[in-house]
Amino acid sequence: MKKTLFPSLLMVALYCGSAFAQSPFEPLFGPFVLENVIYGKALNYNNREVALTLDLHIPAMGRRHRYPLMVMVHGGGFVVGSRKDMDMQGWVKYFVSQGYVVANVSYRLGYVSLSGDFNCNILAAYPCMHAADTAEWYRAWYRGVQDVKGAIRFLVNHADVYQIDPEKVFLFGESAGGFIVNGVAFLDVAEEKPAFAGPMPSLPRPTGAFIGGCPHYQSEVFTSNTVARPDLGSIEGDIEWPSRPYTIRGVAHLYGGMLYDLLQRTPPGKYKPVIYQFHRACDIVVPIDCNRIHYGTSWCLANCAGCGFVYNTPIACGSRAISNWNQQNGYGYVFRNDFTTTPFPFNCLFQPHNCLEQVNQPCHGPSGFNINRVEEFFRQQWPSEEEMSVERSSDSGHWAEAIGIGPNPFSEVLYVRNSALQEVRYRLLDTQGRLLSEGTVPAGEQLVLPAQHWPHGVYFFHAQETAGGWERVSRLVKTD
Repeated sequence: MKKTLFPSLLMVALYCGSAFAQSPFEPLFGPFVLENVIYGKALNYNNREVALTLDLHIPAMGRRHRYPLMVMVHGGGFVVGSRKDMDMQGWVKYFVSQGYVVANVSYRLGYVSLSGDFNCNILAAYPCMHAADTAEWYRAWYRGVQDVKGAIRFLVNHADVYQIDPEKVFLFGESAGGFIVNGVAFLDVAEEKPAFAGPMPSLPRPTGAFIGGCPHYQSEVFTSNTVARPDLGSIEGDIEWPSRPYTIRGVAHLYGGMLYDLLQRTPPGKYKPVIYQFHRACDIVVPIDCNRIHYGTSWCLANCAGCGFVYNTPIACGSRAISNWNQQNGYGYVFRNDFTTTPFPFNCLFQPHNCLEQVNQPCHGPSGFNINRVEEFFRQQWPSEEEMSVERSSDSGHWAEAIGIGPNPFSEVLYVRNSALQEVRYRLLDTQGRLLSEGTVPAGEQLVLPAQHWPHGVYFFHAQETAGGWERVSRLVKTD
């Protein structure tokens, strides 16, 4: 069920209006969230169309002010995980507090697992970890890259609605999300598309007993004895294409990596984003150098728990390998690396970071991570204070109180008052960027907009002097 924030937004509006004595036409709002925004649709691993959603966290808006965009992508081995995960929620709140519009993005999850009799008493999800073949890992990653690229295009195509600066886009990914944001930033040449993302032989449908134990099989209906694997399309995908221009200025990932070197082919003239990496050498899921994914997990299961290895995992290169590629090949990217040096000891009970210790204190986790380092590193990519002061000075002037919109929240009718000395052009958009109303308000007059048939929710009112001298954006809430 879709969540709604409108009662809480109404309470915030009423509280702020009384506490700060704001005009009833535009009470002060703080940061707020647009939940479950649909940014596109695509076919999942079972060739079923699914809706793709994101949560958008927007700081308190200023007049004619643009915010950098932070796109955050959760982990989960491409089969589980959620943008609602606790760590992700904390990081989202932090970046919003620092003045970013934050999009917390969901993407297509799942791959076809290897059918067979797999048992491991200490790990309930053990059967689901075995992909049918290595290609399924590549295809799951590729779908995630296409989705997040589509989400960015959706957001920058509606940059005027969400007050986003398309020239300041930043990416943040954890684990599998780290692999995805690296793909989003650096998979930018058609020749880099992996062969596994093209047409592949079909796979046997999962068996009934096996389906019940895997989260990524829930809600799936397999209508054939095989699962087709068609060509997955271009590296950009089809969501919200084409896009307004935008620039990725920074990429941060925690214990992520690459399935192959994506830094070696950079289109001429492309901006090279800075890269922040957090990784622990004792990580048993994603190697800090180059090895198979779950290399340490497999060792622990086989040598300490009497289980088998995790089959069909691909070779991946983690953060230290990526940094070394840049240095050895002279790619010219700027890195900030936060690494530890103690490796996984390949030991069940003794030595630091042994298998038993990994259960309660996993090295594949955020222990020791300081999010302030990421934000400080990224902030270096922002405009100088001198540039910001020029932008702020342009917002002052006689028009600051010239446009009144109210009441806010509104229900049946919305009034627009123009106290300026010139005609004002306006547009009213919903959170998906759809136009509800547009027109002009002559100088010194008031416009009445019937609103009883509009859905309840959040709206953005854009007012601009017809001569193009200034623009103002206001957030409005429609209640039942």
